[in-house]
Amino acid sequence: MQDRRWGAREEVLRGVRVGLFMATAFSLPVMVIWMVVGSTAFERLGASWFAIVGVYYVALPLGGCAYGALLPLKRFALGAMLLGFVLVLPMYAAFAVILGLSLNRLPSIQVALIIGVILSAFVGGAVGLSEWNDERVDRRDNTKGGQRTEGGGVD
Repeated sequence: MQDRRWGAREEVLRGVRVGLFMATAFSLPVMVIWMVVGSTAFERLGASWFAIVGVYYVALPLGGCAYGALLPLKRFALGAMLLGFVLVLPMYAAFAVILGLSLNRLPSIQVALIIGVILSAFVGGAVGLSEWNDERVDRRDNTKGGQRTEGGGVD
């Protein structure tokens, strides 16, 4: 029982680390744009570069934490889609609220959150399903002893 809890804890911590890595990777282009163009590029969006980077560093580790906690669901196609959804939901919801309300294009926070949920479902679900399929193909190839070729086929 103790080993199972330790394994789950490790997966949650790994999810947080992956979220922090993703936040750093997503923030680098934002920082380059800020250094080259200045803050005017972000003012047109109605959000500062600091707010964008802040969303990355709060939302992605939070999504990574949830991803790590729910990782056993990855064995199933719907579970993998749910994992992708949970991973990106905090980021998409935060950006929908920040950008939607700052540009005065959305009538309320609820509408912005609904848009964030819908985008998360499509993007996160598709990425999760793709990852599940790739992992399933790799597992099948390993059990058959085949080797993947450049075209993705099995010899």
